[in-house]
Amino acid sequence: MSSRGANRFHWVAGAFYKNLILDYVTDYAYSGGGGSPGSGIAIDDEGSKSTSLFGNGGYKVTHALEIGGGVRYFHDDRAEYDGILYRTGSFHSVDPRLYASYILSKGFHVYVNAADGFRSGGFNGGYGVPESTFAPEKVRSYEAGTKISMLGGRLAADAALFFSNYDNIQIYVNTPSGIGLLQNGGDAHIWGGDWSLEWQATDRLLFAFSGSATESKMVRLLPGVAVAKVGDPVDMTTDYTARLSGTYHFDIGQYLPGFFRLDYTDIGPSHLTDRGEGGPPILFRTAIMHMLDARIGVQRGEWEVDLFATNLLNANGIQDGDGAFGFGARPRPRTVGIEIRASTL
Repeated sequence: MSSRGANRFHWVAGAFYKNLILDYVTDYAYSGGGGSPGSGIAIDDEGSKSTSLFGNGGYKVTHALEIGGGVRYFHDDRAEYDGILYRTGSFHSVDPRLYASYILSKGFHVYVNAADGFRSGGFNGGYGVPESTFAPEKVRSYEAGTKISMLGGRLAADAALFFSNYDNIQIYVNTPSGIGLLQNGGDAHIWGGDWSLEWQATDRLLFAFSGSATESKMVRLLPGVAVAKVGDPVDMTTDYTARLSGTYHFDIGQYLPGFFRLDYTDIGPSHLTDRGEGGPPILFRTAIMHMLDARIGVQRGEWEVDLFATNLLNANGIQDGDGAFGFGARPRPRTVGIEIRASTL
């Protein structure tokens, strides 16, 4: 539900409910790490019933100044059965948000935002790993940014700086059997910035540039945490991303508008640290990825036909930190295809 009209006070409120059931059995075999090969059957039956209530409101103090805030209540009932133990747990949180924005001039305004976040705890078990429980993690995030529009809207720019303080952050741990689990690592800080720029160079030509840069580190470890040290980067965080694109619109005929688009993306390295394997510490960084995509299309009425090509440079590096253990997702190889769409709107 949301308010209507141009009143000084506006609000939005809502609710969310999810009932998730995952029941499966895995027949697995393994061999690696110098150990003896083996096999087994793992049972992992999981359930989660979660409910959330949220509300947010803002008030225009003046034409230029708006302040607001909100709150979100979250409750999650979880259950897990690994063939030996049946475990249940309930996790809940009340998370507030505060913000303010100010219009400095036409097409130029700044804002600040502070908000809390929450991730449920859960259970480890199955696949031969010991049964254990991990607690929820909390995060408090701060953001300050600006939005700019110039040249009659032909040039638009957004930029923001952020800082997040994680409490009881959940980290990945690899067990001697090669199966991973989650545990609470301690406290972590993540900070950085992101930006976007759009320039409508002509009526037919649009350029866009966006990206982000991120730094992270563990600042406090809980007793017994052996996989990381204070100062290590947070697992699965990416140092930077950058994307540059250009779109050109043209007409083949009176009723055949078309377009051509190029996208180039740089994806910086992400991290995974594991000092608890008993051997040399694993300090893994993924490769830098260079991705180039292209698309050309034509439209007739409600129909559109596109010829596309993705990953033209055929990048093939590991995309995530699981590459530290000899596996991990890679981008889809160079792909060329045709896409046909129809819209009835």
